[in-house]
Amino acid sequence: MYWHYSSDIWFFVFSGLSVVPLIIYGWQRRRLPSVSYFNAFNALVLLWCILATFEHSAIDLRLREGIVNALYVPIPFTSALWLLFAIAFARHRRWLDGRVVALILLIPTITAILAQTNPFHMLLFGPASMELRGDFLVLMRPRYAWFWVHTIYSYASVIAGATLIISHVVRKGPIYRKQGIVMSAGALLPLLVNLFYLLFWNHYLSIDLTPVALSFAAVIFAWGIFKYRIFDLVPIARSTLFDCTDDPVFILDSQDRLVDLNNAATLLFDVPTDGLIGEPLAEACPAHLAHLARLASSLEEPGELPVLYRDEERVYRVVSKRLLDQKDETLGRLLSLQNITALKRQESALIAAKEQAETAAQTKSDFLATMSHELRTPMNGVLGFSSLLQATPLDDEQSSYVDTIQTSGNILLALIDDILDFSKIEAGKVTLEQRPVVVHTCVEDALGRIAESAARKGIELTCSIALDVPFAIVGDEVRIGQVLGNLLGNAIKFTKKGEISLQVARIAPPAGAPDRCTLRFSVSDTGIGIPPDRIETIFDAFTQADSSTTRRFGGTGLGLAISRQLSALMGGSIHAESVVGAGSTFHFTLKAGMSPMIAANASPHHALIGQRALLLSHHPTRRSYLGQLCRMWGMEVTLSPSHAEAEAYLTEEESPDVLIVDAGGAEATLLRASLNRWRKRYAVISLTSVGHTDRAAEPGAVSVRKPVKRAELLQALLSCRPDGGRSVGSRQPLFDEALGRTHPLRILIAEDDAMNQEVARLFFSRMGYAPDLVASGREAVEAAGRTDYDVIFMDIYMPEMDGISAAKRIMASGPARPSIVALTASVTETEKKQCRDAGMDGFISKPLQLEHLVEMLRTIAPRH
Repeated sequence: MYWHYSSDIWFFVFSGLSVVPLIIYGWQRRRLPSVSYFNAFNALVLLWCILATFEHSAIDLRLREGIVNALYVPIPFTSALWLLFAIAFARHRRWLDGRVVALILLIPTITAILAQTNPFHMLLFGPASMELRGDFLVLMRPRYAWFWVHTIYSYASVIAGATLIISHVVRKGPIYRKQGIVMSAGALLPLLVNLFYLLFWNHYLSIDLTPVALSFAAVIFAWGIFKYRIFDLVPIARSTLFDCTDDPVFILDSQDRLVDLNNAATLLFDVPTDGLIGEPLAEACPAHLAHLARLASSLEEPGELPVLYRDEERVYRVVSKRLLDQKDETLGRLLSLQNITALKRQESALIAAKEQAETAAQTKSDFLATMSHELRTPMNGVLGFSSLLQATPLDDEQSSYVDTIQTSGNILLALIDDILDFSKIEAGKVTLEQRPVVVHTCVEDALGRIAESAARKGIELTCSIALDVPFAIVGDEVRIGQVLGNLLGNAIKFTKKGEISLQVARIAPPAGAPDRCTLRFSVSDTGIGIPPDRIETIFDAFTQADSSTTRRFGGTGLGLAISRQLSALMGGSIHAESVVGAGSTFHFTLKAGMSPMIAANASPHHALIGQRALLLSHHPTRRSYLGQLCRMWGMEVTLSPSHAEAEAYLTEEESPDVLIVDAGGAEATLLRASLNRWRKRYAVISLTSVGHTDRAAEPGAVSVRKPVKRAELLQALLSCRPDGGRSVGSRQPLFDEALGRTHPLRILIAEDDAMNQEVARLFFSRMGYAPDLVASGREAVEAAGRTDYDVIFMDIYMPEMDGISAAKRIMASGPARPSIVALTASVTETEKKQCRDAGMDGFISKPLQLEHLVEMLRTIAPRH
């Protein structure tokens, strides 16, 4: 028989049972810091109690000795896990790397191995024997060297762990003093019991009650856990976030009574903490915090609390958070006051700085507007008289001088516009119009503005618009044209020879937005190129790729800066690619809505369907694009890149209905010799550069100027039909001298500047009008009272009475009033808005542009 009942086993049975709830409790909170070590410690205590129960029930010497050897698996590791738990609980987790943990577990591991092999080496115990002491059968074994190594290590581990826990908890303040006492008792009790057992084993004790003491200590420790929520409210968090914070923090119960407050809150109250705990917040608040209780009770979002404390003005941000238990039931609230006085002062300083900056920006904007007005006024005289001079008989030398004056004046006017545009964009005063924009018209107009400059330098201008590009988009045509004008202007400026190409493509529309599109405009040239390290800086204001560029080519460096800002306003971007000496390509994108406009010239034309055309052009881009247009109108087109291929086609094939001949390039002389011969047999459309005429052409020959416009090419093709017959692209006279007869108007001009009066008088007289002139707003009101005018062109800034006030006086006279058009050098959006608000019917800027003036005159209906 190996087993016998012994009454001493109940010490260990009850001790083991008392540890089981702690293991369950710890398992439920296994994700919390340091709980894994606590759970392992309790599991080893339970194993120790179970093995001790079996040991004291065994009566066979070998069986009991084997069980005691097995006990030395949990025994050495218990003290090691206690130390690991203490290190984790005291927040020294940086110590718990692999090497430290291995070092702590080294001696327990050796002890466990030696215990299982003790009969072979006797390093732990000597030979075993059994003795009956009273009612207890006791295993007797002498203790050898490694037993004392293990014992000293275990005592040192327990003492070190207890020291860490006690020092960590007690220094947190008086609120955790009881917790420190409880944990001290739990840590030291097993050590004292084991020490007493070792010292007095032969005299008073016959059994080792260390596991009983450990389980009892665990129960005491559990009481501390349940009472002081060691794992749920970690002491370090309370110390750092509650006691040590400079922000006043209050804990309120569900009845808004003060449960706790930190040191900062106590200082703010000027009352000891003991006198506040348990008091309702509304009653506890001193006079300078009288609004805190009211603000806290109604707080859903963070609020602000101004406080006058010890003659110092403070502002607190009040934040209230509900405190919930594990069942999500409200236990109370956490009220924190964050001192935002410095932030409020900074905010006030930022607001003041913002207002100062806005005032400075407005002053700058007003200054630029004034300067623009003052600069445009003399420019009106320069460009106006040069336009009038161009319409007079001049010899070649005089005509060259006048053209130079006109060109220089236009360049200066463009620089003034760039500076004004840049200032408006910087001030955020640019608004984009949203109107239908015909894409090909916008592109053709932009190319047309540089056509003359390109022709003088011998540069080829080409364009290509992809078939999937919509006919019309919704956007700001003026701003799109401005960006294209800047890009094309730069291309002309920095290209000595070769070509400039403008291509338009459509990028895939955004998902879920079929009514929107992204267009990419690409301007390529064969100019001087841009160094790679300077390619981004060219988009900065007042910057060009080379410091010598301004001297060589002119310009302020504002064009690309304005273009980048405008492209961003249109939802797109702009960037450049370049090779030094080989040219550059600028890509400009924009996002726009699709316009419902239907193209009148973007579908097969009934008069051209089935017509056969031979298109001869040395330039591949122009040849491809014009062929694409002809096919779109329903024609059958043969493309020829050279004179020889065209001659071969005309010899071998049936006669085409029309020849489209690009008379430029290396074969220009040969083509001019062939044109008259071809015209005798075919209908011929010659493509000529601006400023060049087809001297070999017969009277009535059809020609279209390059860059080719879609509408002009279509009209030329139609004119080659038997029922056609009018020439396309013939030069129109500068002034329509019959306009005064065909569209008679009584005109009054209110202008205070004598030079501008003379310019305006000459402009209108050349068109057949005899306008009346006055020099002030008061005179304009008097003249409108005497004469029934059809239209009054009103300057804005005049002596005695400004144009806005004069316009309001005239419009107040009754419904039968003349049309009033603002005529001013001020072109800011503010000035335009003032004119619209005053009820004016139109707006024309100085210097006078003849086409704009004629367009405005045609919109005014005669009243007589």
